[in-house]
Amino acid sequence: MEQVVKKQVKFNILKYVSFAFCFFIFFNAKLFDLISPFAPAFLFALVWCNANVWVLSLTYFASSLRLGVSPYQILPNLFAVLILILCAVIQKKVGRRVKKPVMCLYFCLSQLGKFIFARNLYFAVVIAAEILVGILLFLCYSLFFQAFLTRKAREKFNVDELFCASVFIVSLACAFASFNFFGINFGLAFVM
Repeated sequence: MEQVVKKQVKFNILKYVSFAFCFFIFFNAKLFDLISPFAPAFLFALVWCNANVWVLSLTYFASSLRLGVSPYQILPNLFAVLILILCAVIQKKVGRRVKKPVMCLYFCLSQLGKFIFARNLYFAVVIAAEILVGILLFLCYSLFFQAFLTRKAREKFNVDELFCASVFIVSLACAFASFNFFGINFGLAFVM
């Protein structure tokens, strides 16, 4: 019994360290050098699949600090974390599982903090595009994580789950492509 508990603790530590690594990588990724919807979509998909909201929120916010400590970078991510925690507390009080449309609404609400720093209509449109792409990514990530983490369907992925897995892999490739480590671009590993 004690070994089972130790294995479970080791697995949870490894799982959350890998989530932190993904957050670290996803915060660097941008589409068209403008929008970065990967990290919030990853966060909300994991929370929807019953990952620990407190650990993920702390990891998300700590990973966002790598972008800088200016109010422009801290406040929207802090707002997203606070909205997510508030929504998680409300859903815990209700006692029912959150449906995906409601989680998409929570996602939109959490990203509204970015509009505070929109200086003109162009930036507002870019933020709106980031939210829409983030919702699509959330839907894909959540379906894939539901199959992989919750059902543990290692050999029985259906077509939708395979498509969503490929979206996740392409997102990782995009994140790695924008991350250089000592002049080495790890995104090239996904090209082959």
